[in-house]
Amino acid sequence: MDETLLWIWLTERKGIGAVTAQKYLRAFPTVTAIYHAAESELSDVPGCLTTEIKSLADKNTDSAEKIIKTCKDKEISIIPIDDHAYPNLLSQIYDPPLVLFVRGTLPDTDRTLTIGVVGTRRTSSYGIQAAEYFGSELASFGVVVVSGLAEGVDSAAAYAAIRAGGKTIGVLGTGADIVYPSWNGPLFRATITDGALISEYPPGTRGTAGNFPARNRIISGLCRGVTIIEAPLKSGSLITASRAAEQGRDVFVVPGGIDTRQYRGSHALIRDGAVLVTSAKDIIEEYAGSFTEDSTGKNINNEPECAQIRINPRNGTNKLVVDNTNTVEYIGLIEQLSNLPETETVIIKALKDNPASTDELMERTGLTAAEVLSALTMLELKGYLRISENGFCELTIFISEE
Repeated sequence: MDETLLWIWLTERKGIGAVTAQKYLRAFPTVTAIYHAAESELSDVPGCLTTEIKSLADKNTDSAEKIIKTCKDKEISIIPIDDHAYPNLLSQIYDPPLVLFVRGTLPDTDRTLTIGVVGTRRTSSYGIQAAEYFGSELASFGVVVVSGLAEGVDSAAAYAAIRAGGKTIGVLGTGADIVYPSWNGPLFRATITDGALISEYPPGTRGTAGNFPARNRIISGLCRGVTIIEAPLKSGSLITASRAAEQGRDVFVVPGGIDTRQYRGSHALIRDGAVLVTSAKDIIEEYAGSFTEDSTGKNINNEPECAQIRINPRNGTNKLVVDNTNTVEYIGLIEQLSNLPETETVIIKALKDNPASTDELMERTGLTAAEVLSALTMLELKGYLRISENGFCELTIFISEE
């Protein structure tokens, strides 16, 4: 019987969570052995409970089979804990997820410096700027940026990392097929293109109050360290910091004003021994001996050479009209457009006069479906266009001509 099926079967057993499962995995050589074990054999496991034995005695795999089919239909990869693709760092924590459901391509977190960037959902403008700065600068060093893709700090850091050409991992408290919050579709699509969405929950799982704190252990478990951007005293990011410390990971904290409520949790972490950081290089230097070069071959001790260009997505119905004059706004926009990849420039030109569907864009541009979809995702992220519910793409900018 397929072991992937049995790993999912094990995760579906009532009362058998990540910690409880380890008890049985220590007693039996494989998940197959657990599946075929009789109740008498299961009862010999030290610390076993009657409820656990009865749950494991249920050999029905119908639910697991449905999950596998759904994953195949939705192009979601399944990585059990004994798979070579499962991150080694994550497997070493106290309560590793038995299975990871993955959309996209999971970066090699064991050989590439991976740092979590998290913070409060209700962040200040300063917090957003700090998140964008650290996300962008870490990515420019070749660091994989991990977050929960939540509103606020997490999303800002992930957006910035992607815009800087970096890799990201979004750890979800829902199934990997669920976009949460619902308006975050562009970021989710970009993350799949330039990294991965991962979850320990099967497709279709909606977020519950307990899911999000539980996923925080995965964020920290994947990383060498986590960076707390902005955290009030009751912020969920403090849970991530706590789990990171338990797992032996480094905890970095960006300071705020001494009288700012939004940073009281952050300052408490610094008081308790977390590392205060004011630049991405402060973080990079902690690992200079272990990770000498990024994926491009650039020494990570060098200052980043690329600057972050911030463009705020416009969600309203009106286009940004920029007069064809020598204003700072016009000059800045023209400079940004001139630096776009060729495929994105072609898409903008194709949409100049009227909206179009993906198929129409393929006809207008001669680009492949993959090229069009990739360009649309990045242009939507950058705020240059929006995609309506019926699939039509429309520019959010208009440059008037003389």
